[in-house]
Amino acid sequence: MGLPKPSTALLFLGCGSVLMGGSYFLSDYVGAKAPEPYMDEIFHIRQAQHYCRGEYIVWDQKITTPPGLYATSVALTRLFGLPCTASILRLHNLAFLAGTFAVLVAVHRTLHPHEGSTKTSILNAFTLSLLPISWFFHMLYYTDPGSTFLVLLAYLATLKGWHKSSAATNVAWVLFMAGVAAMRVLSENQPPSRTFSRVTFSDLEGWGGFAAHVTSIVITATQRFGTLVLALWPYMSVALLFAGFVEWNGGIVLGDRSNHIATIHIPQLYYFASSLIGFSALSSDIPGAISAALQRFRSFRSGCIFVVTTAALALLMCWSIHKFTIEHPFLLADNRHYSFYVWKNIYRRHQLVRYAAVIGYLSAIWVLGRKLASAQPVLLVLLFVVATAATLVPTPLLDFRYYVLPFLLFRLHVRSPSTGVLLVEAIAYAAVNLATVWLFGERPFRWASEPDAWQRFMW
Repeated sequence: MGLPKPSTALLFLGCGSVLMGGSYFLSDYVGAKAPEPYMDEIFHIRQAQHYCRGEYIVWDQKITTPPGLYATSVALTRLFGLPCTASILRLHNLAFLAGTFAVLVAVHRTLHPHEGSTKTSILNAFTLSLLPISWFFHMLYYTDPGSTFLVLLAYLATLKGWHKSSAATNVAWVLFMAGVAAMRVLSENQPPSRTFSRVTFSDLEGWGGFAAHVTSIVITATQRFGTLVLALWPYMSVALLFAGFVEWNGGIVLGDRSNHIATIHIPQLYYFASSLIGFSALSSDIPGAISAALQRFRSFRSGCIFVVTTAALALLMCWSIHKFTIEHPFLLADNRHYSFYVWKNIYRRHQLVRYAAVIGYLSAIWVLGRKLASAQPVLLVLLFVVATAATLVPTPLLDFRYYVLPFLLFRLHVRSPSTGVLLVEAIAYAAVNLATVWLFGERPFRWASEPDAWQRFMW
């Protein structure tokens, strides 16, 4: 690959400068309004400072994630000779924001080498870097920005074929990467038009075609088992290490296990679909999805099948909502998070609201599923759905941060909207971010139980 054209390099530097300059300015504002560690920062900053002092055996039992962020912070503070203060530690997540922007460009360009230009990838990455449910946490010392960056970097390594460099700690997405790597291995030596990395749902004739395609994948995987093992052993090693850790640790999380017990929380998928369509409404081709739905009624038979299938799915979703909805104790115990107000003012408004929302869920899934299925092969769509379910269904708490990785990966795999739509979307994201930071800084409140501490609204 040659050097980027001057105009492309300037666009990359310009978008990066706007992103990082604006984010640094707002981070400085957040630091001025909330100089002391806030919420989860209390645990994370304290743990990082233990590491900075060389106290590596000290561990706060409230922390659920591995110590990667703290180790990175120790390395950065020592490299640049900086103190391990709250303000300096927060800046480390701005570094992850810059890294995420660059990786998003590279991943999008790798996935869509023939779509548009590198400029499209840059604008797409710029917009996604501003995603409100992700961007805000780069202002604080949370573990999410580092985790997002590392998973995306690992996926880039997978797409480039650098399988030994593609290890990550999020096991669901590691297995997704393993599936993508397997798809590419199995597609070798196949006719270009019929490789597993080319066949989309539109190429299949009904359920029979789908079953035949899946059978073909299984047979080919059996025939090329040795080749698959050689390609996938780095991913399988991570999965085996994770399984060993769970067995040794007695659970998935490191600390605070009583509040982080794996569950079956199927409605998380519906909340995610709602969030995804909400933040992607401009780029989801909703008119096209409506037109595609109406075309199902061109004949009486296809219309009946569509209606019956939709009704069956709606009933199944209503049953899953009735059976598997979880109202986590944290959700209504903490009025600092936006999710508190979503649950209190929407889902708790009336007991039928959660069932009436099925219409919206089905519509969102139709729009989003159509967009992904038209852009990616059958196997990748299935891998994405399984990985998203494996990530979200076990989590009992409604928290928008859980949706960041599946959101970004979805958007990276679908076709980009026009430049105009991307710019409007970026402006909308930036406006939401400004409003969020303003609300955080200018509308603090106090709890009667903690009269000396300011509480602040956030995602």
